[in-house]
Amino acid sequence: MSNFDTYRHKSYSGGLNNSGSRRDIERNQASLLENWDITDKGRLRVRNGLVKVGGTSTNTVKSLGVYRAKSGTNTLLLGEGTDVRYLNGSTWTDIGNITAEPLAFANCAVEDKVYFGSENNALQSYDGSTVASVGGTSIAGNVMLWYQNHMFHINNVNVSSTKYPHRVYWSDFGNPAAYTTASSFVELPGEGRAITMNVLGSS
Repeated sequence: MSNFDTYRHKSYSGGLNNSGSRRDIERNQASLLENWDITDKGRLRVRNGLVKVGGTSTNTVKSLGVYRAKSGTNTLLLGEGTDVRYLNGSTWTDIGNITAEPLAFANCAVEDKVYFGSENNALQSYDGSTVASVGGTSIAGNVMLWYQNHMFHINNVNVSSTKYPHRVYWSDFGNPAAYTTASSFVELPGEGRAITMNVLGSS
């Protein structure tokens, strides 16, 4: 009987790529994904399916986010209708009111909070127990990202009731609640609206 070695590949962050030839498929991509798990003992079993968490929402859910606390606790958040809620066991509990539109969520490890807002919702924060309005010189866009000790905003960023579709704004260093709006931005070339941003690499 033949012996088989186990090959472990840690990252499929590139997702499914079934459109290219074999030489065009990156190491972090898969050309075929099936509904099976290979256990450590080498046996196949059906992959676990989805599990319902929380009660049924009565309004349209427009956004979903996670508060990742330094303690290691993760709290699921959602924007439903005009409410922000968190999953408390199997119950969705209200923590704040919003304009009924999708929210952007961004965790800030420096302050152990998650920030959320949008072009028509002022910037707010949540620390696991309390929602607070940021106020001051804060701004909010439809997409937010905490990176290199700055909070970045794009996509119709609301600055003093004026919306900037193709500007990137960022907060003061280490302070996601303070913004020097006269100078802490860059114009993106071209027309239209900046729609997404992400971190490439580790720097």
